[in-house]
Amino acid sequence: MVSRSVHRLGEMALRSATLLARTVFRSATLLAQTVFRSATLLAQTVLRSATLLAQTVLRSASLLARTVLRSASLLARTMIRFVSLLPQVMIRSAETEIRPLGLAGPPPE
Repeated sequence: MVSRSVHRLGEMALRSATLLARTVFRSATLLAQTVFRSATLLAQTVLRSATLLAQTVLRSASLLARTVLRSASLLARTMIRFVSLLPQVMIRSAETEIRPLGLAGPPPE
């Protein structure tokens, strides 16, 4: 009778250990799958964010380059216009200064 009880106790212990092992294995498997999915989603999110950031930086750099180029072009055109008008301004200025001295001939009527 004692040996039967011991035998039954051993079977119950074996079943409990087997059930526990299966439960632990299932839990570990589910945990591993969850961690893998989370890591995959995180990697995809980081990749998307990095891609969007790179595109934004590229667009900003492109806009900045165009703005600088337009500003430089406008400045160059302004300087060319200024330099081309400078002789006329200097001549008019000289005429204005010479007339009061009576050196430029009779005053215009």
